[in-house]
Amino acid sequence: MQVSSQLIGLIPVGGGVKVRVDLPLFFFTRRHRCRLHNTDVMITGFNDQTKELTKIEKDKILPILIKGFKQLVGKDAAMTSVAIIAMIKQYHDLTLSPPRLRKMVNHIRINNKVPLLLSNRKGYYIASDQQEVIDYIKSLRERAEAIDHVADALTRQFKVHYT
Repeated sequence: MQVSSQLIGLIPVGGGVKVRVDLPLFFFTRRHRCRLHNTDVMITGFNDQTKELTKIEKDKILPILIKGFKQLVGKDAAMTSVAIIAMIKQYHDLTLSPPRLRKMVNHIRINNKVPLLLSNRKGYYIASDQQEVIDYIKSLRERAEAIDHVADALTRQFKVHYT
């Protein structure tokens, strides 16, 4: 994906205040194949991991995660999924698998329950810097594009071998 132009815009930061920023155009583009804000989409081959949130997940685990994530401001405060799952088990006696944690994080992000919730190899955290959000979004779009390239290649290969 080439980024050849900048978009100047106003970003709300709370309390009716907006900050003027220059952002790469990719920041605002929407992928043509995206599903619109549906956190309950099941992914073929991953039905157990991506099924709709259960009542226990919605009513008990989700509020715990939201409260906890709001404390993790900045990269230095990042917490790994292993640590999150262990704490939920230890302090709340609730069981959560890594794929279900990722499903719940997806739900939290898409539904704006914890704004700017990012992750890196050190864990989940709330962004404290504008550039890290821009870089994270760019990385997500690049990864999605790479996956699309593989899907396109396999589609071409399928047509050659099966049609």
